Amino acid sequence: MAMANSANNIYDLESLDREVARLRLRTKELEEEIDQSLNYLQEHYSSMTMKSVFPLLLQKAGIAGSVLEFFLQNERLRENLGKLGGYLLDKFSDGLEFLADKLSPAKGERL
Repeated sequence: MAMANSANNIYDLESLDREVARLRLRTKELEEEIDQSLNYLQEHYSSMTMKSVFPLLLQKAGIAGSVLEFFLQNERLRENLGKLGGYLLDKFSDGLEFLADKLSPAKGERL
């Protein structure tokens, strides 16, 4: 509704310029909110991953799960496990890419 009201208030070039300036300011505010959200996600990715994945595994793990849950309460350990997981996924991805390159026909060759 606010957009319709703003559009209705444009009746000359000066009001159009004001509306453009207002929208540019709003755009900048939204970009900053997105940047803050992305920064938060980057900073807390590993702990969010641990909190979403491990509870499902820990429920089925019994005593071993309780011990693992105790260790995972340490934020530094969770972050390092997240980094290790990211590193391992990168290596796995590199390996798959290597296999795909080896198994795919060379450029110019046809099956």
